[in-house]
Amino acid sequence: MLEINLKELSHSLERNPKIERAEVVRVLPKQLNVYLIKRMPMLQIQFKPNGSFFLISSDQVVTAINNQSRPDLLILEDYQSSKKTYSVGMLYQNSNFELLRNIFMSIQNVPCLRNENLIKMTTDRMGNVSLFLKDGLELKMGKALNLSPASQMVLGSLLKSKDRVEYLYLDLRYRDIIL
Repeated sequence: MLEINLKELSHSLERNPKIERAEVVRVLPKQLNVYLIKRMPMLQIQFKPNGSFFLISSDQVVTAINNQSRPDLLILEDYQSSKKTYSVGMLYQNSNFELLRNIFMSIQNVPCLRNENLIKMTTDRMGNVSLFLKDGLELKMGKALNLSPASQMVLGSLLKSKDRVEYLYLDLRYRDIIL
C-alpha cells in the first residue's frame, strides 16, 4: 500500500478526457480514497453544416462527439476553422476560445439575456461573435460584451417589444444599439 505513487495514479486518471481532476488519498492501513471531478461540456461546436457536434469543456478538451445537437448546450458554428475534425480527448484549437468563453460567461450577468434561449454562436475570421436567439434574432457582439446599464435597459426593452419579430439583428458593438 505504501509503494503506490498517489500523484502518478492521480495523473493517470486525469488522462481520461472525461475527468478534469483526480485526487487519490491513502487511508492507512488498507484503503485508498479516490476523488474525481468530471469534465463537463460547456458548448458544442459544429465545423460544417449538417456535421457532427463536438462537445467542448471550458478547458478546450473535446469530451464527446454526437451526430445530434444537445438541446441543453449552446452551438458554436466554427465553419472557418482549418481543422474540421477532432477525437475525444484532443484540445479544440481556436485562438478566440478565451474570448468566446468570456462572452458566454458575460451573458449570465446581463439580466435581459438570462431568460433568452441562446441556440448558436458564430465567429468570423476577425474573431467577432454573433449570438442567435431561438426565434432567429441575431445579436452582433463583436469581441466583447460591454453593455452599460443604460444599454442593458434598452436591449431589454427591444427584446420585450411586440416589434421584435421585425428585427433582423441587434448590433451591440457600439455605444448605441443598432437595429
